[in-house]
Amino acid sequence: MNFPKKTMAQLQCCLAELQEKVAVLTATDAATSAPADYTLVAGTAPIVDAAVLSTSKVILTRHTPGGTPGHLSYVVTAGVGVAINSSSNTDTSVVTAIIHY
Repeated sequence: MNFPKKTMAQLQCCLAELQEKVAVLTATDAATSAPADYTLVAGTAPIVDAAVLSTSKVILTRHTPGGTPGHLSYVVTAGVGVAINSSSNTDTSVVTAIIHY
């Protein structure tokens, strides 16, 4: 294969761009909570976390079904935390949550 020859300045520029991209990816990865389990009581469970932003996303998975399981959703309140909600008010499932800040 023939690769175009690059000057040292071009290579340094490419390296700098790559380092910036790696720094962004590293910062993004560092802004994720560890998985934690929450038990729903009457279909809801609070997650108290002052680091939550209005743009935070939450990944929910039902770890252990309980009561009458419903559809899971969440509401984010910036600087306060997250409310996990079930469409069933008799849902007592254990839910695992991961927050991406």
